[in-house]
Amino acid sequence: MTKQTRYFLLGSATTLLLGLAVGVFAYYGGLSGIASMQSTGVARDLEYVPADATVVAYANVREVMTSEMRQRVKRFEPEGDKGKKEFEDKTGVDIDSDIDRVLACVTPDASGNSSPEGGGFVLARGRFNQVKIEGLVREQGGRAEQYNGIQLLVYEPGKQKKDRFALAFVEPGLLAMGSSGGVRKAIDSKRGGKSIRSKPEVMKQIEAIDEGNVWAVGRFDVLTEQAHLPREMAGKLPPINMFSASGRVNGGVSGTITAQASDEQAANNLRDVVRGMLALARLQSGGNPQVQNLLQSLQMGGSGTSVSISFTIPVELLDAFAPKKGRAVVQP
Repeated sequence: MTKQTRYFLLGSATTLLLGLAVGVFAYYGGLSGIASMQSTGVARDLEYVPADATVVAYANVREVMTSEMRQRVKRFEPEGDKGKKEFEDKTGVDIDSDIDRVLACVTPDASGNSSPEGGGFVLARGRFNQVKIEGLVREQGGRAEQYNGIQLLVYEPGKQKKDRFALAFVEPGLLAMGSSGGVRKAIDSKRGGKSIRSKPEVMKQIEAIDEGNVWAVGRFDVLTEQAHLPREMAGKLPPINMFSASGRVNGGVSGTITAQASDEQAANNLRDVVRGMLALARLQSGGNPQVQNLLQSLQMGGSGTSVSISFTIPVELLDAFAPKKGRAVVQP
């Protein structure tokens, strides 16, 4: 893969990671219903997500990028940020202002395995320089294909079919990119195929998420497989069916992670595991007040087969972790 193509993929991955950051952070350390979804346009975007998607994630990139938390996090970025500047020069996309929201999913590949590389794609809504982006892909050897009335630009960096990367403007201002098979699935879902909105068990999870500007819902086994947990740790986890994560990035970060266990006994076992992990983390904090404040924000909840952990990270906590050299002061 050439340097230019890496910039393009890096930019899309960076945007996606913004949406997943809250869930990943809480795992290791929203929406309030269909009415809200209709008003934000997320419901329409979900029509592109296939019914067999195993993980779905969303980020309101505009809100995250303009949040006070984002402004403080920027202090940790390298001065000048040449990579971001070169990405913008190559694609014409300013990640800070040109992308409104992102919806991403993981779907099974031909062999039935779920992975972003094998069957995943990202939907990004915003303002794009279509000519410039398509020209960049063509420069790297991408070729145009027609699929269900949509032009795909397909790029093959390797000899394996699973390496095929595809990009398509499926609507004005809506860019789909990811694995070739994944983008085709997105088009099929919108053009009459079954979308994730036909799966009541998944939609129930999405509708139950508290209002937030980032969230993720999916099968827990897919999450643990992609996390590459040690076998010893993975073997100790009780049976868990689904997970959901919802967070709000603004003057700080707050969120909730919820796991749906297979039965109440599994849920009780999971609560014991979580209590043990929190107790161990507090013992190993070494009296660090910043870490202790962070751990104190973690609260366990849920009932029946549901187990949840909520957290709140005030923006001031970032100042405590910020490097002392050249620390900037953000005016309110």
